[in-house]
Amino acid sequence: MAESALLGIDGLSRCATARAAPTAELFLISRDRFLHLVATDPLLSLGMLAVFCQRQRSANRLIVGEYAQKDIPARLAHRVLELTGEEQSGTSCLDITQAELAKFVFVSRQVVNQYLSEWHSRGWVATSPRHLRVTNRQALAAVAASGAR
Repeated sequence: MAESALLGIDGLSRCATARAAPTAELFLISRDRFLHLVATDPLLSLGMLAVFCQRQRSANRLIVGEYAQKDIPARLAHRVLELTGEEQSGTSCLDITQAELAKFVFVSRQVVNQYLSEWHSRGWVATSPRHLRVTNRQALAAVAASGAR
């Protein structure tokens, strides 16, 4: 992968990465071409600005609403439940590393490991190097709900 592909729109390092589902069709636009399009198309610029504003509001809500008002286990349980979807019965699987999960809840990988190990011993989750399987959604939902400070 070219070094420039690792840079964000502003020329600095990207703040996130993404993985596609097993099959995906991608369209690549170079940074230079993208900046030219933004500079020459006011509607595109306004649309991008609206997207950026919406993302900033979402990030602010997340930080204030969840992370400032809940303790670590509640944040972690909430995020695991959110990432595994709305399925209320059975088990739910998540393809994620502990380091990736730690970034979602603003803690270290070691802290995530501590809670997942505890939850594993209680039978609430099953873990493997790249997978997390929720085996007791109700228990995690109770942790998520009880974490208000």
